[in-house]
Amino acid sequence: MLSIIKFTIHLKIQSRFVGLAVIILLVLGFVLDFEDTLKFLDCYGATEATSIIYKDFSSTNDAKYKTYLLSNTQIHLKPTITVKLLNHLPMTSLMYPIEEILSERYNIKISDINYDIVFDTVYGEKSIKEERGIKIFYTSEAVLPNLSEYDLVLGFDYIDDYRYIRFPYYYFVRWRTKIKANYNMRSENGCCNPHKKNFACFLVSNSMEKKGFLGSNKVFLTDFDGVVARNRIFHKLSLYKKVVSGGKHLNNIGFVVPEDKTMEWLSDCKFVIAYENHTYKGYITEKPFQAYFAGAIPIYYGDITALKDINKQALIYAGDFKTEDDLVNYIKKIDNNDKLYCDIWNQNLIVDPNINWESKFLELRAKIFEILDRNGL
Repeated sequence: MLSIIKFTIHLKIQSRFVGLAVIILLVLGFVLDFEDTLKFLDCYGATEATSIIYKDFSSTNDAKYKTYLLSNTQIHLKPTITVKLLNHLPMTSLMYPIEEILSERYNIKISDINYDIVFDTVYGEKSIKEERGIKIFYTSEAVLPNLSEYDLVLGFDYIDDYRYIRFPYYYFVRWRTKIKANYNMRSENGCCNPHKKNFACFLVSNSMEKKGFLGSNKVFLTDFDGVVARNRIFHKLSLYKKVVSGGKHLNNIGFVVPEDKTMEWLSDCKFVIAYENHTYKGYITEKPFQAYFAGAIPIYYGDITALKDINKQALIYAGDFKTEDDLVNYIKKIDNNDKLYCDIWNQNLIVDPNINWESKFLELRAKIFEILDRNGL
């Protein structure tokens, strides 16, 4: 007796064609043999499932078996969800991992017309109050909007509210396999190397030293204390040894490091100046992670609450020193002691399993699907 086999094939067909597509597929099931039907499915965007079926079963001459397989194949047509991007920098797609979550259920269409859901952020002046549908906010800046205006807010603050998930910006970077408690530099960078090409690296696009309002939420940002501090530490360390600067700001290498070469460039650095733009409770971005994952020791500046996310033993925390001169002297000490350097380098950046990417991803996924289900999508 043949065991029951069911295949799921996803077709990217606009919703207005779904009914017609189903009728066509039912007819094809009778008039075409299994191989021809698979070819039809492949032509209209079926996933690799069709290729697997074709590879395993197209060689059989058993017509009854082919018919059985076809009759037990489920055709699942993804509906389309239309998304509006509000107050975003120029872009054509959603932020990862939100795009991945929605793609599980839907074909995603970006449009300002007849949209189902609005994703808002801080890079614009448009108000969310004038928007309809589901409203979700996320940010890479230390900004907290009015929770009552959204179905879901993702931010840096520590807040207990059903409309809120703490989801710092580093979760939006594609480091899925690295943001976990058991990840160590040795996983990809091998043994500690305290004799790298560059003593220290600095990668900053602009100075951003002025305070002001940010975005449609009219949130007032205090002085960019981190920006001012990182400029000072760059110059102080440069009096000791050359600090190579590969960004637009204070560039001293003759070119700007391309984005797709960033990690490769940083891998030649013994230390990386990884200062947040300013201090804010809960605020931590990709900066210390980027330096660490490239194989360098981060020289980190940020609010002390950031140390709930990362292990202070795996970096040099500027907040531990009374003066910048004390910080510089400590960096010199580490630079001249290979054992001390490697003791820091060998530490795990993440020690709290609650920080793991997978657990935060599943939390976000469950919340988004709950909101979509509640709204009949």
